[in-house]
Formats: sequence, C-alpha cells, structure tokens
Amino acid sequence: MFTFTSEVTYKEGRIIFEEGSSEESVYVILSGSVELSKMIGRKKVVVEILRKGGIFGEVDLYRPFKSATTARAIRRTTLGLIDRDLMFKEINNLSSDFRSVFMALLKRSKKIVDTTCELSSRKEPRVRKNLAVTYKVDKSSVTACSNDISTRGLSVITKKPLRKGEAFFLGLKMPGLIDPVNINSEVAWVREPDEEKGEGVFRMGVRFLEMSEQDNDMLNHYVNTVRLCN
Repeated sequence: MFTFTSEVTYKEGRIIFEEGSSEESVYVILSGSVELSKMIGRKKVVVEILRKGGIFGEVDLYRPFKSATTARAIRRTTLGLIDRDLMFKEINNLSSDFRSVFMALLKRSKKIVDTTCELSSRKEPRVRKNLAVTYKVDKSSVTACSNDISTRGLSVITKKPLRKGEAFFLGLKMPGLIDPVNINSEVAWVREPDEEKGEGVFRMGVRFLEMSEQDNDMLNHYVNTVRLCN
C-alpha cells in the first residue's frame, strides 16, 4: 500500500501543475479523473486521460524535474500525494544498476514526449543549414548557431538559452546580407544537454512572430532554394 503524506481535492477544471513547472510530486487518483496535456505551438494536445487508480507526476532524484505536461482535474478529483521521502528511500534500496535503469527510463519517457510533440508541431518544410544567430540574455549579446530552419521558426544550439515562452528579438545572419534579419520571436521549447551523449549545449526552439514583408520574402526564398537544391 502507498503511504500518502496528504489527500487533496481539486474542483472541476482546476490545474494541478503546469507544463514546464518544477514538479517533484507523485499522485494517485483516489476519485475523479485527470487530463494530461501539452502545448504544440498554440494548440493544446491531450496526451492521456487518467482515472481512479492512475498514477502521475514527474520526479528526479538529483535535480528539479521540469514537467512535460499540464495536469488538470476533469471533474471533482481527490488525489493522494505519495510520501516523497519514503519513495526515494525505496528507490535507493535498489541496487545501483537497477537504480540507473529506473532513472534512465524516467528521462527517456520525458524525452520521447518532448520529441514527439516537437516533431508534430512542424507544419512547414525545414532545411538543415548552419546560420549564425544573435539575441540578448540579461542585456548581454549572445552569438549562437542554428542548424534547422523553416519560414516559421528555427532551432538554436546554445550554451545560454532563454526561458520557454519568452519573447525576444532574434538576429538571423543570412548569406549575402551584411546586416542580420531582425525577427520578433518567441521561445517554443528548450531541451537540456543530452548527458548520455556528453553534450554541453542546449537546444532552443524558436517561433517567429513578426518580421518585415521584405525579410519574410527573403527568408521564404532562401528556405525554398536550399530545400530544392538538397
């Protein structure tokens, strides 16, 4: 039997935790039902509906874990909060090999959800081309590299990512142009370095919000030309 530290009841429609929050709790549904969803662009996609007996939540033994989904009570729902210290004690009683397997599965599950949603959100053709980009973090200019670009957004490889949902101006250095194209943008997602591959950089998904008509025409021409040549 689970040991609950407490029981909490949520009214219909109440948010239990949001995507991107630091979630370190595990819940058991005692009554009611819970919707797990994720934002793909500006559209909400339901990942799963859980009912009585369902278990959800995301934890990491070594650092805060960013939730991959938003949890919402579909109707009046009572949850049991599993005793976190007891759970970690049970996990630590595993052999080091099995504990490593357990943690790897947790991280792999989160990565699968993030990657699937990222790929599903791509409606425009993308081309892989290394282009320099610039943006500001705490008023300091950062130069990074994009290797995946479409007419609506790009991904950036950087050591200094912005926060998910943050609006900013991106400078995109395009071939043949002296000055970078300035694009009003928004951070769509941020992926942490892959420790298994020994990566030391973040990947940041950028969604274009607004640019001049001339810059938009140049970007469309560039992307379509590269795509046809490849």
